[in-house]
Amino acid sequence: AALLGGLLVGFGLWHVADAALSHWLLGLHRIRLDGESPLASDLGWLAAFGLVPVAAGWPLLRRRGPGAPGSAIAVLAALSIGAGLW
Repeated sequence: AALLGGLLVGFGLWHVADAALSHWLLGLHRIRLDGESPLASDLGWLAAFGLVPVAAGWPLLRRRGPGAPGSAIAVLAALSIGAGLW
């Protein structure tokens, strides 16, 4: 459960960072350019692929069972974020 939590949090945080940096601060790309409201598409994507996975994964990270070392889970979450950035 903790491994899944780390993966979900890493996946979600990558999408939050991507939305903030690529979509809004740097203006590199949008989710839908042809839509009436590109911001609405960006916000929907952020919610579905950023906030929901973080919200689902966070409780799994907090609920450690036997044999689930916190440092290994933190490393997996960081690797997931780093792979997305790369």
